[in-house]
Amino acid sequence: MSTLVSAFQDAADSREAWPDALKALTEAAGVAGAALIISNKNTGNVEEACFLA
Repeated sequence: MSTLVSAFQDAADSREAWPDALKALTEAAGVAGAALIISNKNTGNVEEACFLA
């Protein structure tokens, strides 16, 4: 669990770390994939997306 928390802390500091954080999440949860989607509530546009399968 500490690896997962550390990965998310790194991702909070650097957007380039999100793929590693999603990989840690899938491994901890035992699932096939994960996604991070950030959208702008005012415009409805997706600002950033990261997928791991």
